[in-house]
Amino acid sequence: MKSSSALFVSLALLCAACGPKPTGEMKGRGVLVIAIDALRADHMSGLGYDRKTTPVLDNLAAQGVTFSSAWSAAPDVVPAHAAILTGCDPRLAQRPSVKVTGRESELASWYVPDALPRLSQQFLAQGFETAAFVDHAALSPVHGFAKGFQQLVGLSGSDAAPQAQIGFEGVAARFMNWLNAHPPARSWFAYVHVGDLERLWQRVETDPHWDTFFEPRPELAHVPAVADGDHVFFAVPRGRWSGGTLSLGEYEARYDGALRQMDTKLARLFDNMRRRGWLENTTIVIVGTHGVSLGESGLYADSGTLSDTDLHVPLIIRPPLKFDAPRGHRSTILVSTLDIAPTLLEMHAIPVSRAMQGVSLLDAVRGLSTPVRGIAFASGGLQRGRLALDTRYCFEESWPGEALDPQVVRSWYGDTLDHRGEARLFLHDRESASGPGHVEGSSPDASATDRLSRACSDWFAAVDDARALLHRPTAASAVESGALIDDLVKRGLLGPPIK
Repeated sequence: MKSSSALFVSLALLCAACGPKPTGEMKGRGVLVIAIDALRADHMSGLGYDRKTTPVLDNLAAQGVTFSSAWSAAPDVVPAHAAILTGCDPRLAQRPSVKVTGRESELASWYVPDALPRLSQQFLAQGFETAAFVDHAALSPVHGFAKGFQQLVGLSGSDAAPQAQIGFEGVAARFMNWLNAHPPARSWFAYVHVGDLERLWQRVETDPHWDTFFEPRPELAHVPAVADGDHVFFAVPRGRWSGGTLSLGEYEARYDGALRQMDTKLARLFDNMRRRGWLENTTIVIVGTHGVSLGESGLYADSGTLSDTDLHVPLIIRPPLKFDAPRGHRSTILVSTLDIAPTLLEMHAIPVSRAMQGVSLLDAVRGLSTPVRGIAFASGGLQRGRLALDTRYCFEESWPGEALDPQVVRSWYGDTLDHRGEARLFLHDRESASGPGHVEGSSPDASATDRLSRACSDWFAAVDDARALLHRPTAASAVESGALIDDLVKRGLLGPPIK
């Protein structure tokens, strides 16, 4: 790694700096969720990574709690954000009536139903000002993301958007403009989405500083193949290839350098908030919406599997400085990104909707280590699968032969035969496996397979029943729907949001 300048050292300390107090008392409470695409937990220096990739976030974590076993509910952008903003299984936001035949129809199938609770809506009902600043065109009113936000500032289309509007600088500037115009006495909730780590693979030009900030690992000197197609296994997709011959170590170093760069940008944002008097009284959440694979799961510079590389994400919650909680606590309890919404609501004494499947982590924020869930679930991905995981095992059931892109199917199987209907059952033992991907041999633990397989089938069967009613309320007869609704309400999959 290149030697760090004094600038980076000072940036890492900005979050903790007291600084001068602004004129007048800040009475309003702030809640800031920064959701970062393609952010892997195992590449965070504060979670044990051997490179100093996130000194600023590590410092922020020292002021709050870090959840080292947090898992995304989906490896895809739209459902991953839906899970965070609703506290509900994201599959509930996929229309069952839309026949998915390709990427365009799949995107059209996503819409967060009006009946689902919204984190933003419940803050708004309590008098908070609400706004979202997003870095992806799909996070839009078209897909149901605007409800509860007084403002949703996004992109009309990534290709046509001015460069100044794209990336961290664009969303951070729009957020600060909104915050600085905000009445100091009013409480607020803001959702800031950052896509820099995902967009890293789509740029052609090189960054002479950050692309080489870390030295490539000699043991990763092999060069991955490059293939045509947007998504492929065992090769770099053509659209994510920047030209030339890069080793896997160079791809990894680019990712780590981009992560370090984003960390310094976060320092500037936090310092700006501190100087203007907003930081001290704000709850800050940093969460990865999904991860990215660097060869471990069969994907290169891409996401879309149900393995650790794409689902194990960092989660940091830093309460306001006056909040009564220990600082620097690391919790190892099993957490889903569904749990963020109820946690923030309970932290601010706001009733949690009975329709949220997430569970509050408030006790963990206060330093307790009591588990809140036994199993977390995830679904979606390139191979249209589902997953149940506990504190040790991940059980994946997927259908690689039913991927939407034929090139994905061919790259996985290595042939052009028809593999539709072939289910892949895989049990990953995170304690004994040599790596995080799901491409090694499956664990032979039959009891764990049976337990998690039954939990997976039972949960997603109920989710499918609930989404049929959410998107097509007349789908069942009056007699059938009455009993069905009662069962789904008991499971926490349906229920009127608390106003």
